[in-house]
Amino acid sequence: MKKNAIALILLLFVLLLAACQDDPPQPEATEEPKPQPVQVSEDQTAAEARLVEYIALWTKGDFQNMYANYLNEGTKGAFGEAVFIDWQRQLQEELNIQNVKVAHTPAENTDWNKDQPADFNLAIAMETGGGPVEFNKTMSLLYENEDWFVEWDPSFIVPGLEEGDKVSSSKALPPRGEIIDRQKKPLVFNAAGYEVGVIPEKFDRKARTNDLAILLGMTPEAINEKLDQSWVQPHHYVPLAHIKEDQVVLDKLFAMTGTVREEKTMRSYPFGGPLSHITGFIGPITAEQLAALPGYQRDDVIGRRGLEELYEERLRGTAGGRIIIQKANGGGNVTAAEREPAQGEAVHLSIDAGLQKRLYTAMSGKPGAAAAVDPKTGEVFALVSSPGYNPNDFIPNITASRYQKLASDPRLVFFNRFAAAYTPGAALNPVVAAAGLKAETIKADAINKTLNATPHNAYAAAIKAQGIDAFKANLAAFGFGEPLPFAIELTPSQLSVDGVPGSAGQVQANILHLASAYTAFLNEGTIYEPALLFGQEPKVWKKGLVTKEGAESMQAALKTALAKTKLGQAGIAGTLSTVKASGKENGVFVGYDTGNPAYVIALIVEGTDKKTLEAAVLAAFNK
Repeated sequence: MKKNAIALILLLFVLLLAACQDDPPQPEATEEPKPQPVQVSEDQTAAEARLVEYIALWTKGDFQNMYANYLNEGTKGAFGEAVFIDWQRQLQEELNIQNVKVAHTPAENTDWNKDQPADFNLAIAMETGGGPVEFNKTMSLLYENEDWFVEWDPSFIVPGLEEGDKVSSSKALPPRGEIIDRQKKPLVFNAAGYEVGVIPEKFDRKARTNDLAILLGMTPEAINEKLDQSWVQPHHYVPLAHIKEDQVVLDKLFAMTGTVREEKTMRSYPFGGPLSHITGFIGPITAEQLAALPGYQRDDVIGRRGLEELYEERLRGTAGGRIIIQKANGGGNVTAAEREPAQGEAVHLSIDAGLQKRLYTAMSGKPGAAAAVDPKTGEVFALVSSPGYNPNDFIPNITASRYQKLASDPRLVFFNRFAAAYTPGAALNPVVAAAGLKAETIKADAINKTLNATPHNAYAAAIKAQGIDAFKANLAAFGFGEPLPFAIELTPSQLSVDGVPGSAGQVQANILHLASAYTAFLNEGTIYEPALLFGQEPKVWKKGLVTKEGAESMQAALKTALAKTKLGQAGIAGTLSTVKASGKENGVFVGYDTGNPAYVIALIVEGTDKKTLEAAVLAAFNK
């Protein structure tokens, strides 16, 4: 027993000495990727469990891990990393392979013979730039090195693919859906046209740039800016502009040596500025969008603002295309996938383009916002931000100089004012009066007193009569303090900028909410959710804000409030006032035509007086 103990001690001593010796230099080991844990069921065989793990890596595109830990030695020897990893990654990018899904048929055999392959039936599906690809294939796992490993070949990437084949794809873009107004008048449509460009080495730039600029509706500076881009070489085709199909212009253009034309479908915005903040525009997809959004490719266009962006999924349609395998050794071409393009869906708006344009024109280019709402349905007939811009400037690409000119416009043409909130001033008085009627702190014959009071006095008197908490609750019943349920995100109206209601100057309201609030007086105390799409089922947002009798009293008071003005003489009821905000006077109107109260119009014009505002309102009602 003692001899054994002594021998053990000597052995440990020898091992300790060996450990203290300098180790010979070893090459740096590169750590191979480790398999990711995948949950497998207890009743799965070892072979099937390995397949489940492999499929999980496959759908994630983790080719490095698949190669290092799941491929059998025969596959590695036949194809190597260059084919399995690099080529597979390259094809995924070039063919825009996405949403890979693989399902296997569970094995009935629970005891695979380790000397035989374990075969599983797979159903493979994916999206590609050439259309959806779906196919069935058998995958075999072989037992070696005390585990099961996958046997693979390139046909698991695309059906029929073999090493040495060349793969190409072609894409067919779908027509983008139109945006139409309530009368189905196109607000955005696809027009026939041409992309016009030049090949610099063939184009007499010095002699013909001015002539070309006139025909393209550009400036010579804009053409030179495009021709001087860093990527341009003498033999390159340089696109300059899109033009509509005009044979006279086309004949003149192509009489110039070096010009090139290519038929294109152009996105067209026929109403330009008046609808710019509604329609928005499309543009080339950005790198950030490409990384974040599945199903897009580098040359795609995408909605960048307005409804083009909001309804992108509906408008874009489905691209078509083909995947072609060019077989090695002259074996001909094989179509691996094909899909016809599907046109995007049309978006039918409740907007009345004629009314929209009329409101925009009435504002004479001054900054401001306007809205028109049907009190019986909540349909939005107009939603205006002034001034606007021309979305056609962005088709196909806006020049840097043109964009800079728009961006530096002191009127802030890109700022969407109908999404902003303004101080409503005396336009809030009817809402304050309605709150008083409901709280029974004022009577019908005192409504005009509230309407004619300064906003501060009307607000203060209501708080004194009702108490601050009850007053806040009564105004909150009109939707102040909560987001307006609307397709386009708007700044919520609120009772206080700093969170402590106390004066009318603290109140902020977006233009659409302001118009919607007055619809309660024409609809027996009910406000419908504002609807942007035509034909939507009306949905009640607020109700019981005033009684039927109270609504009639409010109508009478609103008519009296403007009786002595040109508006009243034209049959218009409502409120007309100015309010100081940000160091300037803003004109604010909310009202309707008593002879035909089909809609309530709210109008805010920045930096104006009552007389100018009155003229704008008359023009808005076409009177």
